[in-house]
Amino acid sequence: MREQLLYVGGEWRKGGGGTDTAVSPSSGEAFAQVSMGSPADVDDAVRAAAAAFPGWAAASAFDRAACCDAIVTGIRGRRDELARALTEDQGKPLAEAYDEVDELALYFRMAGDDAKRNDGGLPPSVSAERRILVSRVPLGVVAVVSPWNWPYTMGAELFAPALAAGNTVIWVPAPSTSACSGLLAEVVAGAGLPPGVFSYLPGPGPVVGDALAGHPGVSGVGFVGSVATGGKVAARAAGKAQILELGGNGPMVILADADLELAAEASLEAAYQNAGQSCTAGERFLVEASVRAAFTEAVVAATAARIRLGDPLDPATTMGPLNNGPPRPSSTGTWPARWPPAPGCAAAATAPPVSRPRCTPSPPCWTGSPRGWKSSGRRPSARWCRWSRWPPRSRRWSWPTPRRTG
Repeated sequence: MREQLLYVGGEWRKGGGGTDTAVSPSSGEAFAQVSMGSPADVDDAVRAAAAAFPGWAAASAFDRAACCDAIVTGIRGRRDELARALTEDQGKPLAEAYDEVDELALYFRMAGDDAKRNDGGLPPSVSAERRILVSRVPLGVVAVVSPWNWPYTMGAELFAPALAAGNTVIWVPAPSTSACSGLLAEVVAGAGLPPGVFSYLPGPGPVVGDALAGHPGVSGVGFVGSVATGGKVAARAAGKAQILELGGNGPMVILADADLELAAEASLEAAYQNAGQSCTAGERFLVEASVRAAFTEAVVAATAARIRLGDPLDPATTMGPLNNGPPRPSSTGTWPARWPPAPGCAAAATAPPVSRPRCTPSPPCWTGSPRGWKSSGRRPSARWCRWSRWPPRSRRWSWPTPRRTG
């Protein structure tokens, strides 16, 4: 079983928060032991980052871009390993994992190129004898807390440009995908960055993330996750520079003049990519009444033809398990058992059954609104499609309460 350590101050070490066992959401088998950080580890990481900041900030943008290029080379050199680790730890199909790894390399390439293009300005002065020069300077120590649905790219979209701009970074990945995130940390650590410029600090958000967000030595905080947690991060990091990318989306609307085949294809990608575990997942589809039946037929047919659940390492699989959801009997029973369909609703189980811990046995397609359904305030994993006629038959027919977005 692989052991994944913390990376602090240029050294790999065990954390003070004990260990966590990484379990494959597909097979249910343990495959790694991940050291967890503690508040003391946070202090060490911040001290190392603060000590490394002056030298890293003083480096030229071209030198920092060269380090980003070295990270790109490392990602491409370990592409297969990173993709398979992502599938094993997160659960997404291998094809989707390769897409994420390729996008990850692109993020670092863009960050390095953008750093070389960062310019300033020469605004006019009230005095003819003076010139005003405006230049960009890095913030200092930046903490990045990232989610589990895209473990590589959601973190890198924040810490790649932060590093390229001259900041030092402490990365806290989601606990349920810390094992694969550790491989990315190995790539970054091997790119020649000075000690302390980058630290990898896995651990529970309420422990490690909270300590970092409120740490006086941290100048900026980047967070990707839920609205509820984002509010807590914003409060803890009050007074610091913040980038918060929070969850929430609107319905997909299909009107009578739409290309229904194209709409059905887009609906499948929206609802089933990454098993629906996405802030942009298709959760609600508003379909104009005159094309509802035709759209329903197109979506059910496309689901039956294209969506295949199973081992995410199998090339034939197009939808993997939930990363950290409840075991299958609960997750599959939640929607049909608790909210039986109202008259006129239909369900279509359109894929062969599988035997995986967090896979639904088939991706159902629901039409209409389940009787008694109310918003829980949480985004469901869209491992089903749900759509309703528009306009509704009754003005009393209500939508789930919309949530605030970031």
